[in-house]
Amino acid sequence: MLKLTFGGYVAIQPMEHFFNPFDNQFYPKLVWLLQSGPHGGGWLVVGVGVLMLAGWFFDFSVLRGLNLRSGKAASLLVLAGIWSLGRKRGRPDSLSEVVRTAPVGLASARAIRGAGNRIVDFEWTVVNEIASRLGGPNFDKPVGKRPFGTPSGLLPDDWFGPCVRTVETGEPFRLEHHYALPDRWLEVSATKLGDGFVVAFVDVTERRRTAEKLEESERFIERIADLTPDALFIHDLPSRQTYYVNREATREAYALNEIPRILHPDDADRCAQHLRDFVTAADGEIRELEYRLRDKQGQWHWMLARNAVFKRTSEGVPHQIIGVIRDTTENKTTEQLLAGVLDSSLEGIVVFAAVRDEAGLITDFSYELINQSTERLLGRKREELVGKRLLVEFPGTEKALFNHYAAAVESGKPLSHEFLYQHEGFQNWFCIEAVKYEDGLVATFADITERKNNELELHRKNLALQHAYQALATAQQELTTVNAQLEKRVEKRTRELLATEEELRQTLDQSIELNEKLRESENFLSSLVDQSPISTWIADAEGTQIRVNAACLKLFGVEDANLGLGKYNLFRDELLRQAPFFEDIRSVFTAGKATRFSVEYDLSKVNHVNIPSGIPVTLVTTIFPIKNDEGVVTNAVIQHEDVTQQRRAQEALQAGEERYRAFVQQSSEAIWRFELDAAPIDIRLPEDEQIALFYQNAYLAECNDTMARMYGFSSAG
Repeated sequence: MLKLTFGGYVAIQPMEHFFNPFDNQFYPKLVWLLQSGPHGGGWLVVGVGVLMLAGWFFDFSVLRGLNLRSGKAASLLVLAGIWSLGRKRGRPDSLSEVVRTAPVGLASARAIRGAGNRIVDFEWTVVNEIASRLGGPNFDKPVGKRPFGTPSGLLPDDWFGPCVRTVETGEPFRLEHHYALPDRWLEVSATKLGDGFVVAFVDVTERRRTAEKLEESERFIERIADLTPDALFIHDLPSRQTYYVNREATREAYALNEIPRILHPDDADRCAQHLRDFVTAADGEIRELEYRLRDKQGQWHWMLARNAVFKRTSEGVPHQIIGVIRDTTENKTTEQLLAGVLDSSLEGIVVFAAVRDEAGLITDFSYELINQSTERLLGRKREELVGKRLLVEFPGTEKALFNHYAAAVESGKPLSHEFLYQHEGFQNWFCIEAVKYEDGLVATFADITERKNNELELHRKNLALQHAYQALATAQQELTTVNAQLEKRVEKRTRELLATEEELRQTLDQSIELNEKLRESENFLSSLVDQSPISTWIADAEGTQIRVNAACLKLFGVEDANLGLGKYNLFRDELLRQAPFFEDIRSVFTAGKATRFSVEYDLSKVNHVNIPSGIPVTLVTTIFPIKNDEGVVTNAVIQHEDVTQQRRAQEALQAGEERYRAFVQQSSEAIWRFELDAAPIDIRLPEDEQIALFYQNAYLAECNDTMARMYGFSSAG
C-alpha cells in the first residue's frame, strides 16, 4: 500500500494501482504528486521509483504484488522526481522531457481568465508528440495555441465546460472520443494542474472494437434465435428441467415434464424410448422425433423435435440435450390435402429420387411417392413400393424406360414417351410424361392399351384397304374391256371404302376426344358441385351422403359438413320413409329412374344424425342416378330448390283471394265484373262503336248476390 500525506490530504491505494502507466489517470496523478506538498514531492517520487525498479529487477518479496509492467512506471517516477528536484534548482525543462517521452498522449493547458476572474479560454503549455498527432497535419507547434474553437484544436468544443469545471472544482473527468485522422478511439481524462489542467490520451480502440464485436456477435446470435420459427431449448436430463432460449419457445413453451400429460397416447412409448436412447448418442448426432401434443384448447398439434447431446458428465454420459421443436401441423394438413389431390387423379403419378454411385452416375431410381391410380395400374400397394428400387421391382424398365428417365434428370428436359411393356406379366401400352424434380423426377402415366389397339386395328384395316387397292389395280389391268357401267360400280365401291376409312378414323378421333372430355367432365363435375349455387349433394349406391356443397349446408342450416358426411342416409331418414314418394326415391337406385317431388322438411328432426342447427324448409327435390358402363347405379345426385318463400307467397295470395271473395259476397253494393271474348277495345274508336263492340263481345264473368237479386235472381250461383 502507498500512503501519501500532503497538506492534510491522505491517499491510500495499492501501489500497482496508483502507479500503473497503462491507467490513463497515471500521468495526471504523477503531475499532481509532483505539485503537492509544501516542499514538493520530488524526493518521494524518486524514492518510490527506485524502490519499484528494485522490486522489478530483484523481485523483492515485499514488492511481489507489483505488476512487472511497473518497471515503466518506476522509470517515469525517477525521471519525474529528478525534474521536481531540478525545478528547485532552476531546471524547468525536465517536466517537458517527462511529458514528451511518455508512452501515451499527454498535454497540459493553462487557463486564460477575463473579467471577474472567469475562465474564457485555455492555451497549451506542453503537448507531447503522441498528442500532437491527434490534431492532424496542421497541428504544428501547438504550444500557445487554443485547445478549443479551431479545426485542429485537439479537444472537442463541447468539452470546454467540463474542463472549466475541472479547473474550478478540482473534479477530474473522463470521456471516450473518436479521432478521425488516425481512426482511433481514445479514452481522454483531464485533471486539475495549477490554474489549468493536464489531459492524458489512452488508445482504447482495440478494447472498444473487441467489445463492439462481442456485443454484435451476441446480438446476432440472439437475433437468429429470436427469428427462428422453432422453439429452441436445453433440457437437463438429471433434473428434467427445460430452459427455453428464444421468444418462439417462450410463446409456445412446453416443459418436457409436462409432455406426458398432453402427449398423444399412441406416441408415449416412442417418446420415452427416444430419451432412453440418448445414452448411446454420439457427439454431433442429430436425432428426430415426431409426436402429437394437445394444446390448451384441446386441439392436437404435430410436433417435430430435432435433438442432440449438448453437454456430458465427466464420465461421458449425456447430461444436457439441446434441441428445436417445430409445429408441423400445417405441413401435415398440406401433405394430407396433397395426397387427396394426387389420389383424385385418374392418371398414375409417381415421384422418383435418383440413386447414384460414388462417381455420381445414376444407377437406379427409388419410389418416393405414388397415388392410388398408380396402385391400380401397377397392381401394387404403395407400402410395397415406397422406398424400393425401380429396377428391382420392375426389371423390365431397364430397357424400356431407365435411359429416358436418367436423361430427363441429367438434362432437365421434359420426357414424353409411349412404349409397350411386356414384362412382369404386363402386356400393356403406356404413355409417360416426366419432368425433373430436384435430383429425381415426377412422372405421370396412363394405360393407353385400348387406344393403341384401336390404332392397330385401324392400321390393319388400312393394310386391308391397300391390298384391296392393289387387287383393284390388277383387276383393272386384266379387265380393260369391262364396260363403263362396271367402271362406275368400281368407282362407287372405292368411294364407299374411302368413306368407311374416314368414318373409322373419325370414330377413333371421337373416341379419343370422348375419353378426354370424360376426364374433363369428371373434373368439371367435381368443381361444379362444389361451386354451384344450387343446393347439391351426392350419395353412394347405399344412399349415404359422400359429398355436399356449401349451398346445401347453407340451405339446411348446417355449420359443419362433417355432421352429415358418411352419416346421413336417405333410406334411414324416417321423415322420407313416411312420405308417399319414398318408393320413387328407392327406384332411383334400383331402376335408375330420376324422380322429382315437393316436401316440407326439417333436418333437425332426423334421428339417425345429430344436426340440431337444421332449419325447416319447403323443397322441390330432384334425384337422378349416375350409372357405370354396365348400367349399374353407383351414385345419385340430389338437388334441392327452396320454395319456402314461393309457398308462403301462394298461401298469402290464396288468403287474399278468399278475403276478396268474402268482401264481394258480403257487400251491400252491387258488384260485378265483365270480361271480353275478343281483343281489348280501342278507346280511340268512336263511342258508339266502342259500345257496339262491348255488347258483341262482353259477358258477365262474376257478380255478388246483391247484383243477382237486383235482376230477379235469388243468388249469383
